[in-house]
Amino acid sequence: MKKKLSTYLDSKGFIGHFRPEDGTLEFGDGAQRIGFWGCSQFLKNPLEKHEGLKEIFENQLYAIGWFSNEPRRHWDGSKWWGKKGYMSRDNFTPILCMILLFKLKGAALTVIWSHLVKRLGFFWNTKEIWVETTKKIPVPDWITPTILGLYFRAVCQKHWLWVPIFYPLVIVMDIGLCLNSVVRVLWPLVDPVHTSDDLNTTCVLATTMWVFPTPLSWLARKIYSWRPMHPNYGGIGPYTALQSYFEGPNAPPLHLEWKQILERDFK
Repeated sequence: MKKKLSTYLDSKGFIGHFRPEDGTLEFGDGAQRIGFWGCSQFLKNPLEKHEGLKEIFENQLYAIGWFSNEPRRHWDGSKWWGKKGYMSRDNFTPILCMILLFKLKGAALTVIWSHLVKRLGFFWNTKEIWVETTKKIPVPDWITPTILGLYFRAVCQKHWLWVPIFYPLVIVMDIGLCLNSVVRVLWPLVDPVHTSDDLNTTCVLATTMWVFPTPLSWLARKIYSWRPMHPNYGGIGPYTALQSYFEGPNAPPLHLEWKQILERDFK
């Protein structure tokens, strides 16, 4: 039976997956999923205005406390994924990409202050996931050149006067983007079935096509297009990675939202 994305939505449009133990929806990656889906909606038709979607996404950002000092993975505070202390880099990155693509005013600059300045680049995932206590983890995720490159793009997007200062920094940070693509191409030689890191790689590379692209961001995308196919699927490598991640019986079919994009831009 063909899966429908609507089956995986909650009342605010966040996307979950079904728990194999009891078949209920959980939203441990709620922020990542909505950002990943949001980016795909822009990239399918990048020249449209998308005003209706922008309003929806702004409401979702408010729901997860994006404009406060600490965003959360989901809006439901009765579950661990809706509480503070769990926003990680992998859940954060697609949301930031979506904000840049849709030019959601002030949303990127808000977290630059609370993340880069107040937290010195450390993310908010200070607690262990799946643990309904306040058990701490040793070191939360830290910022990467990829995230810095997105932040510098956000500053350039704010006003053209910042471009001469921050666009050269974007180029420097995109060296890290190229290195990350090399790792993602080589990684299947070590572990051919691990694909979770491909979600954010895909999201960032697609975003940098439209938000202050550089020669290095173009090169990073071309490098990643050589990603080997997943052993269980056929087609271009980047798409087979998403197939592997989302085609399971409990996962939302988000790979289908990206099929057209990857076949168009990642060959």
